[in-house]
Amino acid sequence: MAASGADAVSAWLLQTTSADEAAVRSASSALEEASKHPGFLGHVLSVAAVPGSPAALPAALYFKNVAVVKWRGAGSKGHVQLPGGREEQEAVRVQLVEVLLRCTPGKILTVLTEAFSAVVRTELASPSGWPQLLPGLKAALQSSDLIRAVDSASAAPGPSDPAAAFSTVTVLTVLRAVTKPYRYFLDPSKEKEPVPPVLETITSDLLLPLMPLMHHLITAQAQLSSPQAPSPHDEALLLILKTLHLSVQSHMPAAIRKNLDAIVPELLLLLSHCPATLAAAAAAAAAAAQEGMEGGGGSAEGGAVVWEVRLKASKRALQICQALASRHQKLANKHFPAMVDSIMGIVCNSLWTNKPSSAARRVAAVAFNAISQVLDSAPGWKVVAPNFAHLLESAIFPVLCLRPHDLELWDEDEEEYVLRNLPTDLDDLDEIDSYDPRQCAAHLLALIATSKGSPAKGKPGAAAAPSKSTSPAAGRRRQRRPAATKDTDAAAATVVLPFLSRFAVPADAAVPLDGMFAPGEGGRLAPADAASAAVVHYFGVLQAYAAMKEYFERQPSQLEQLLPVRVLSLFAQRHVSAVLLASATWLLGELSAALPESLHAPVYGATMKAMAAGDVDGQSWAVVRTAASHAVSYFIQNDVEPSDWLAFLQAIVAATRAAEESEAVRALDLLESVAVEGGEGVHVHLPAIIDAVANDTCAALPPQDQPWSQRVWALFSALASLVESWADDELPGGEDEEEVEEGEEREGREGAGTEERNRRAVEVAASVARVLRVAWLNEPVDPSLLKTQPSVAPASEQGEDKEPPPTSWFDASLLLSFVLKAAANVPSSSSSSVPAATTAAATTAAATAGAAAADAVVLVGQWQVVPLLDKWVELIAEWTAWEEDEDEAVFQTIDSLLLLNTRLWWGSGGSSAGQAGGSDC
Repeated sequence: MAASGADAVSAWLLQTTSADEAAVRSASSALEEASKHPGFLGHVLSVAAVPGSPAALPAALYFKNVAVVKWRGAGSKGHVQLPGGREEQEAVRVQLVEVLLRCTPGKILTVLTEAFSAVVRTELASPSGWPQLLPGLKAALQSSDLIRAVDSASAAPGPSDPAAAFSTVTVLTVLRAVTKPYRYFLDPSKEKEPVPPVLETITSDLLLPLMPLMHHLITAQAQLSSPQAPSPHDEALLLILKTLHLSVQSHMPAAIRKNLDAIVPELLLLLSHCPATLAAAAAAAAAAAQEGMEGGGGSAEGGAVVWEVRLKASKRALQICQALASRHQKLANKHFPAMVDSIMGIVCNSLWTNKPSSAARRVAAVAFNAISQVLDSAPGWKVVAPNFAHLLESAIFPVLCLRPHDLELWDEDEEEYVLRNLPTDLDDLDEIDSYDPRQCAAHLLALIATSKGSPAKGKPGAAAAPSKSTSPAAGRRRQRRPAATKDTDAAAATVVLPFLSRFAVPADAAVPLDGMFAPGEGGRLAPADAASAAVVHYFGVLQAYAAMKEYFERQPSQLEQLLPVRVLSLFAQRHVSAVLLASATWLLGELSAALPESLHAPVYGATMKAMAAGDVDGQSWAVVRTAASHAVSYFIQNDVEPSDWLAFLQAIVAATRAAEESEAVRALDLLESVAVEGGEGVHVHLPAIIDAVANDTCAALPPQDQPWSQRVWALFSALASLVESWADDELPGGEDEEEVEEGEEREGREGAGTEERNRRAVEVAASVARVLRVAWLNEPVDPSLLKTQPSVAPASEQGEDKEPPPTSWFDASLLLSFVLKAAANVPSSSSSSVPAATTAAATTAAATAGAAAADAVVLVGQWQVVPLLDKWVELIAEWTAWEEDEDEAVFQTIDSLLLLNTRLWWGSGGSSAGQAGGSDC
């Protein structure tokens, strides 16, 4: 390219941001052509390096997109496909580092760092490596502003050194990107992996020399207690901690191992400031909110940002402690007492009656996770076990209790409320939201409940004692916490349940959600009165019982006394709080695997009551009904069956008629799962349920020129699932003449049983055919059916952008296949089911088959099978979005059609009735 290439590239890049599409296309074409010449990427980086240039950000983004594609696709040898070959590749990577180090913190640095991450991952993994990178970063770090300030014994953070060559924050940003590829094992298939040499060099030559700076920044942070604006000192500390965390997340470099006794106290010093940081962050956030309401300036907002950065630093220090406890337990054992003491100062901070910021929530969540990791080891258990009661009362239970922002979610976002407050798998750290304080506290409680209640009697000081095992294997293996072997040994029995028993079941009195909290001491929201406090605390009790699921599964006899008194009694109250009823219903589902058989009936009765609960005084109870649906799903999965299947199924069908579409869809999904997994108890009642759902589908179907709502789609899908589930067990098959003959011989042997099943199939198929006629042939709907469905706006008036296809091909083909198969298997003596059929007393198999064929012809006419097939074929011709299951359903329909024709012809022996029916089909 010409010498002025950078100017041309800058103009083209700026032109790509134009609103003129023609100009954008022209610039894109010019850039694509220029990229074929050596030196193009160098010009792009030159443009990105110009401070204040309007083309700098487009240049950085363009370079990032190209770098990610080219360097990630370089292969194991690291050869990047550039016009200038290997020489240009080396020049670009050197120029990229130079541009990065000269960047000021901001958007351009962030974008170029993403590009650098892709480049450095490939270059360091290549056979030739990047030998100049780490020495260059070391030199840049030593000449950066904050390092020079520490070397000159600056006692307090001041302005950056103007004589410094580089910004420490920028260099640390680059260092973090270099370290990031080593946060996981390079070969995930290995259980152990030696520390990569590059990571050893990073930690020994770059990270370890930063420890004096980290100490300086932590000390200075405590001295500067009222910051008004973000500081590079806080950003630098956060970046050092991020790099340290990446270094120990999977590996333990030798330099860190040798200096761990000096590093851990620095981390704990930072964590000792965290409670004050949490309080200051909450106050700054409140001041910023008040300032925003008054239309003031941004000083309070700037202070809030500073505290958020400091909370992120605390969170990263906690994550380092968590990594040490989980990945490097043998090295961290002796630090567990001090580590737990510092972390308990955070989790016992009583700030959970207000709405904490996202950063504060994450700090609390990671703190709980760190204690969980310490507890999940034998040495850690010795440290944590003496504190079980204090942890439960001062840390875990306050977080489990109801909070004001829970009620905000109840009103504003029901799905988010369910996700946060009614989760599953609380006993598995990999399955919970690791940044949700309540779920992390519940997971810690689950570990406590199944642990032994205390260490050696009278020796709480034995917490820090090392293991006495001398076997080599014991030194290599992670020592697990001692689990309780008997009910009386478990902390659940000795600590948790006695503590929870302090909170009585709330009295049967109306407690409105709107006035449950009121400003209290220090402006914090607190329960408005004793009745509200009872609800707030009992919400935490129910959350705690759910967290103890694993304990109750080991000790199911505990539930026989606990559930009737502490949980099921809520369902008998006339004025029970909605939040308690939702939590209690969810709890029943969570404990379903441990439910004694004697409780199945009362548990189902309570859940059905919750499922049928309507809104009260304008307050939505949708969360209660959602919790009931989830509970029923768990009942079915864990073989907890109702005493009356029909009443249970009818209750679900009633729930599918909810006015709120999302609730109706959820109930229909539940009905599908119950039909598939419910077994014989469900299948015997499916014909009646199918008829009810078919009627509801007919009533909900819009005219053919209107798109379907989500309710209609869900009804159609549920109907297909119900029919398929029932047909798999009830309806005999047969695809060819030999199978037809065998089926007829078998039918003769089985007698009335098979005929009864086929008669039921005809009744079900009549309902299914009616649905298809309403959907495809626009058949009028019986006005009496319209009363079962709520009045809803058509889908086109509900904001849908495009019309969906007329049906789901998979569901529609399954339904049509069932109708055809039912007609083919019509019993010869079904004159009551087929009024127009004429059946004579038959004494031979041929006469019986002929009568059945005649009945089938009548059904084909009554159900309008031929018009339905015509419409089906017409829609197939227009369908383009084929999937494997839809292909299978279509071929299944074709097989059923062939079966029907075969039965008509074979059974009639070529009679006119059979010929007519066969030719029409």
